Amino acid sequence: MISWNTWGNRAVLALAALYLALNPFPHVTAIEAGAFYLALFLFLVLLVTRGAGFAYRTPFTWILVLYVGWSCASIFWSQDRTASLHDFFTHLLNYVILFLMLVSIFSTEKRLTILVRTIVISTAVFSVATAWCCTCSAERPVIICRLPESSEMIWEMDTTSAMIARLAPDRNAEIS
Repeated sequence: MISWNTWGNRAVLALAALYLALNPFPHVTAIEAGAFYLALFLFLVLLVTRGAGFAYRTPFTWILVLYVGWSCASIFWSQDRTASLHDFFTHLLNYVILFLMLVSIFSTEKRLTILVRTIVISTAVFSVATAWCCTCSAERPVIICRLPESSEMIWEMDTTSAMIARLAPDRNAEIS
């Protein structure tokens, strides 16, 4: 029978990998957030029950502490404190927590290989799907292929797929 610590570690590993795999894909925010917060909850439970180690000694620890401290202090002299507080919690702290969680979860060479493969396969699938939708599809879905009109979509996509999609010829353009 698998112990709670083993099951919990595997679940956190799988949920963190799912979160990272869904990162390049637009419109899966609920699944991505669910994977992140469930992985965080299980990770905190494992920390409390001593089922997981916490790697707080990284080369970036002091840099992160200083940066988060400065960001927290800058909320007090911000023009819009409510928006700054929201950005601090949703954008900065989530990524700092994700970094510390990933450093703790993917601490062995085998787990680091899983992390790298997850990111590479996810980005490759997204890049191929974006290139296919923009060049081969007759209907050209608006979600991915409207790059000239909506510059914000470029920021949601990873660099490789954005370059491939941008270089793809527009099949619906008039030939002059």
